[in-house]
Amino acid sequence: MKKIIFRLTTMGVYEQTTYLGKWTDATNQTMYLKFRGTCESLGSNGYMQIIDDGFAKSNPMKWIILTKIWAYNWAALCHITVCQSDRWRELNDSAMWCERQCYGIADQSFALKPADLRTIYLNQKHLSIDNQTIWTVSEEYLYGCQIITYMLTQYCQLTILKIRSVETNQWVGQRMMVTSSKPVFISIGLSTKDAWVSNRPLRKNGNHVFYAAHDKLVIETQLFKKTFGHHRQLWEDYWQLFDINWETGYRWTRLYRRLMYEIHFVKSIAEIQQLLWAPPLDVTGDFNCLTWQCDWVPILTGFWQQLIGGCFVDERLVIENWPRLPLLGRRELTLDRDGQKIKIRQTNQQMVVQPSKPLTVMSQHRKIQCSRQCWTVIWENY
Repeated sequence: MKKIIFRLTTMGVYEQTTYLGKWTDATNQTMYLKFRGTCESLGSNGYMQIIDDGFAKSNPMKWIILTKIWAYNWAALCHITVCQSDRWRELNDSAMWCERQCYGIADQSFALKPADLRTIYLNQKHLSIDNQTIWTVSEEYLYGCQIITYMLTQYCQLTILKIRSVETNQWVGQRMMVTSSKPVFISIGLSTKDAWVSNRPLRKNGNHVFYAAHDKLVIETQLFKKTFGHHRQLWEDYWQLFDINWETGYRWTRLYRRLMYEIHFVKSIAEIQQLLWAPPLDVTGDFNCLTWQCDWVPILTGFWQQLIGGCFVDERLVIENWPRLPLLGRRELTLDRDGQKIKIRQTNQQMVVQPSKPLTVMSQHRKIQCSRQCWTVIWENY
């Protein structure tokens, strides 16, 4: 098993003991390609370690981009751990729940200024969001929200968390946070079209409202404050219905969750269940098709039938085809059927179930009675 260690000091970047040069002497794009090329050479069974040895303190913005954006995307290529202040953090599990992009590094793309933001001052110095601004966008599947971060200075950033309704697919609220790792006086001006609440007192000036604070300022719309808890609970309930605990190293984990994230905004729970239980198509479960096929609905059509090799007939689970068993490791999912929750666990040797109510299964020419809350083998790989 191949492992590569990157060590970042205040003076330079090292791969193992090889000096790669100073990041300040190279473009961000050059460093990106060096790191990514290493990930690709390692493969899915390889390990990359990124160790901070003074770099994060002297270059906080680049450290954030490396460990909070780039590394999360590379986690689909290999195993990645990050060490800062002697604390180790494994990225792969959390990286499978989001998709993050960084702009303004090589493309100099103009940052989309928040529509409600009028002005922002740090220590009474006006800051602008323009084509020199480095900014990131993250879709967080687990919580059903979008996070946009603007790197205002080396030590200060503006983060906007936005949520949208699954019923209307419209934005329903947002929270703005300005944070600094150094002492600073923060002041921002907003439009008055939304009702805002904050951890700091409100000041008004015509059609603008102002908030000010030291080091950290949090502002949110009243609709966000009222609905965010309910919004998170809806997504927790959703993933309990549809998430799959994939085997280690499964290549398409993030892509499956991204598709299930997208479909939740256009279809109801009942429609999604109907789609997953439909008869499988030739391209069902072939996520590689998405590299050339834009319509992802056929990929999910009948996906649950394909995974377990069967479907429900007259309240019985009938396994007619060979299940899609993992080559290595263990896969787990929970099926929700008319108030009945059925936990399924698959390995390359067998498939077992644990129903919340007694369940009858027809499999491999046998009739199997599965007791509630007990694990029962329903398929064996002879």
